[in-house]
Amino acid sequence: MAAPARAQPLRCGRFEVRRRNPYAVLGEVDTADEAVTLVLTLLPTDSEPAITTSADEPA
Repeated sequence: MAAPARAQPLRCGRFEVRRRNPYAVLGEVDTADEAVTLVLTLLPTDSEPAITTSADEPA
């Protein structure tokens, strides 16, 4: 599953958070931490981990 949104740095030093489908700008924030927090709020709460084993364990 692809992330529902992504954070993009802007030339002014701020970050823009965009939704992919349907495309929309969700917000512009001052820091990378704020951008990540905004992206995380869009993740489904009932999803399973994408990776369930370590790199040393067979899948």
